[in-house]
Amino acid sequence: MKQFHVTINGNGRVVIPAPIRKELGIKEGDELMITLKGENIQMQTVKQSLNKLQNIIKKKNVSLSDELIKIRRGEVV
Repeated sequence: MKQFHVTINGNGRVVIPAPIRKELGIKEGDELMITLKGENIQMQTVKQSLNKLQNIIKKKNVSLSDELIKIRRGEVV
């Protein structure tokens, strides 16, 4: 685990240290998802978040388009 000391500025902004940005491939303009879990803050890129959701869906072996069609037709899912 890597730890860095950072400071929140007057606007509530936090600078993500360069070694973390480099390791995660975060560049200027990238969007991040921030999640509050209890007393902890978790940050991940939008791409990481989407990949995580896609993997969950793949594991369930469900066709979301088929499920949506059933819902639209009023069928019980």
